[in-house]
Amino acid sequence: MSSVDGFFDAPITGTIEMVELGMAIAAFFAMPRAFLTNSHVSADFLGRFAVGAFGAFIVLLRGSITIGTVGLMAYATTIKALELIDGKRVTIELELPFFPFKAIIAIAMWWSAIAALVWMMRTISSGNAVQAGSADH
Repeated sequence: MSSVDGFFDAPITGTIEMVELGMAIAAFFAMPRAFLTNSHVSADFLGRFAVGAFGAFIVLLRGSITIGTVGLMAYATTIKALELIDGKRVTIELELPFFPFKAIIAIAMWWSAIAALVWMMRTISSGNAVQAGSADH
């Protein structure tokens, strides 16, 4: 009986690393999908005023801020990933190199920036700048 208790009470080595990698994949690859489907959370303060050229301006401003912010984060994450490519920094339990973790996040961040650009271009070209930020469409 005591040997069975010891077997089920023993921690599984490396679960922290696997959960972190899974979270990185889930969280950072969900961002591009949210941009492309326009299903991200947003507050629509100017929705009733955003008509015509002003609506296109709001979409352009919102898209530019998003692309700039996500692009800077992608750039910084890429630089950090390249610094870790030598494999000297590793995780605690499984001693996995940090590079794959950062590389996956960097790829997802670049994909997010591209997805935000596609969203902005599609929204402006379709003429639906009024509905760009509202959840009613």
